[in-house]
Amino acid sequence: MSDPRSEAALTTTLVTRTGQKLRVRPVRPQDRERLRAMFEHLSPEDLRFRFLTAVPHISDLQLDRLTENFLAFDDADEQLVASAMLAADASMETAEVAISIDEDWKG
Repeated sequence: MSDPRSEAALTTTLVTRTGQKLRVRPVRPQDRERLRAMFEHLSPEDLRFRFLTAVPHISDLQLDRLTENFLAFDDADEQLVASAMLAADASMETAEVAISIDEDWKG
Protein backbone atom coordinates (compact mmCIF):
# COMPACT_ATOMS: atom_id res chain seq x y z
CA MET A 1 0.00 0.00 0.00
CA SER A 2 1.44 3.38 -0.95
CA ASP A 3 1.79 6.18 1.54
CA PRO A 4 -0.55 9.05 0.53
CA ARG A 5 2.00 11.45 2.05
CA SER A 6 4.77 10.28 -0.29
CA GLU A 7 6.94 12.91 -1.94
CA ALA A 8 5.17 12.45 -5.29
CA ALA A 9 1.80 13.03 -3.66
CA LEU A 10 3.14 16.18 -1.97
CA THR A 11 4.85 17.64 -5.06
CA THR A 12 3.03 20.25 -7.11
CA THR A 13 3.67 23.05 -9.58
CA LEU A 14 2.61 26.58 -8.66
CA VAL A 15 2.47 29.57 -11.00
CA THR A 16 3.29 33.05 -9.68
CA ARG A 17 1.35 36.19 -10.64
CA THR A 18 4.09 36.93 -13.18
CA GLY A 19 3.75 33.49 -14.77
CA GLN A 20 6.90 31.92 -13.30
CA LYS A 21 6.45 28.19 -12.67
CA LEU A 22 7.74 26.79 -9.38
CA ARG A 23 7.94 23.12 -8.46
CA VAL A 24 7.23 22.65 -4.76
CA ARG A 25 8.16 19.49 -2.88
CA PRO A 26 9.23 18.31 0.57
CA VAL A 27 12.85 18.80 1.52
CA ARG A 28 15.21 15.82 1.07
CA PRO A 29 18.42 15.11 3.01
CA GLN A 30 20.46 15.81 -0.13
CA ASP A 31 19.00 19.36 -0.26
CA ARG A 32 21.03 20.43 2.77
CA GLU A 33 23.79 22.33 0.95
CA ARG A 34 21.38 23.90 -1.56
CA LEU A 35 19.29 25.10 1.38
CA ARG A 36 22.37 26.46 3.13
CA ALA A 37 23.36 28.32 -0.06
CA MET A 38 19.90 29.85 -0.41
CA PHE A 39 19.94 31.07 3.21
CA GLU A 40 23.43 32.51 2.66
CA HIS A 41 21.87 34.58 -0.13
CA LEU A 42 19.22 36.17 2.16
CA SER A 43 19.60 39.66 3.52
CA PRO A 44 20.39 40.08 7.24
CA GLU A 45 16.88 41.51 7.66
CA ASP A 46 15.29 38.44 6.05
CA LEU A 47 17.38 36.09 8.21
CA ARG A 48 16.31 38.01 11.32
CA PHE A 49 12.66 37.88 10.24
CA ARG A 50 12.82 34.14 9.47
CA PHE A 51 14.68 33.04 12.61
CA LEU A 52 13.39 35.78 14.96
CA THR A 53 16.92 36.70 15.97
CA ALA A 54 19.96 38.28 14.37
CA VAL A 55 22.05 35.53 12.80
CA PRO A 56 24.91 36.16 10.39
CA HIS A 57 24.67 32.64 8.94
CA ILE A 58 22.41 29.63 9.30
CA SER A 59 23.93 27.04 11.63
CA ASP A 60 24.02 23.27 11.21
CA LEU A 61 21.47 22.97 14.03
CA GLN A 62 19.12 25.38 12.28
CA LEU A 63 19.52 23.39 9.05
CA ASP A 64 18.71 20.19 10.95
CA ARG A 65 15.45 21.74 12.15
CA LEU A 66 14.38 22.48 8.57
CA THR A 67 13.80 18.83 7.74
CA GLU A 68 10.01 19.24 7.53
CA ASN A 69 10.17 22.11 5.09
CA PHE A 70 8.85 22.44 1.60
CA LEU A 71 11.13 23.83 -1.08
CA ALA A 72 10.25 25.78 -4.23
CA PHE A 73 12.44 25.42 -7.31
CA ASP A 74 12.42 27.36 -10.57
CA ASP A 75 10.78 24.87 -12.92
CA ALA A 76 13.12 25.90 -15.75
CA ASP A 77 16.54 25.51 -14.12
CA GLU A 78 15.92 23.80 -10.76
CA GLN A 79 17.31 26.79 -8.79
CA LEU A 80 16.12 26.70 -5.18
CA VAL A 81 14.15 29.93 -4.75
CA ALA A 82 12.17 29.54 -1.51
CA SER A 83 11.74 27.55 1.67
CA ALA A 84 8.47 27.25 3.61
CA MET A 85 7.61 25.54 6.86
CA LEU A 86 4.14 24.98 8.26
CA ALA A 87 3.98 24.21 11.97
CA ALA A 88 0.57 23.12 13.27
CA ASP A 89 -0.70 22.19 16.69
CA ALA A 90 -1.63 18.57 17.41
CA SER A 91 -5.32 19.16 16.61
CA MET A 92 -4.41 20.78 13.26
CA GLU A 93 -6.60 23.77 14.15
CA THR A 94 -3.88 26.41 14.52
CA ALA A 95 -0.74 26.79 12.46
CA GLU A 96 2.06 29.19 11.67
CA VAL A 97 3.99 29.52 8.45
CA ALA A 98 7.57 30.67 7.90
CA ILE A 99 8.65 31.50 4.36
CA SER A 100 12.07 32.59 3.08
CA ILE A 101 12.58 33.78 -0.50
CA ASP A 102 15.90 34.13 -2.34
CA GLU A 103 16.82 37.81 -2.79
CA ASP A 104 16.80 37.48 -6.60
CA TRP A 105 13.17 36.26 -6.54
CA LYS A 106 11.58 38.96 -4.40
CA GLY A 107 8.97 41.20 -5.94
